[in-house]
Amino acid sequence: MEKDHLERGFAEIAQTFTTFPDGKIMICRNLNTIPAGIKGANFNGICIENVGNFDRGKDIMSPDQSNTIIAVTRFCLSRLKLEPSDRTVVYHHWFDLTLGKRILTVGIRKSGFIRLS
Repeated sequence: MEKDHLERGFAEIAQTFTTFPDGKIMICRNLNTIPAGIKGANFNGICIENVGNFDRGKDIMSPDQSNTIIAVTRFCLSRLKLEPSDRTVVYHHWFDLTLGKRILTVGIRKSGFIRLS
């Protein structure tokens, strides 16, 4: 995954954390380094990559991974003293990849996640 990100011009792997189907977490990027998860919306962010393709009809998220995602998100919100909302927890799928602006209907969006196998 980091090799792919480096080939795309990133300085290092894009995300802060990666969650895996078995519930494990990998720390990927220093928390003091701005992630490269959402063009135009990375400042003050923590990026969590969830391994799998969770588009409809593709991978089914395991309960272990789901619990890990919730726990990591809960920890980050608590640690940063943020209330959960669609402003504090956002998804790169909500942003146009070209414009770097939040959209909910049309635009060039990231359709899924990288699957490692």
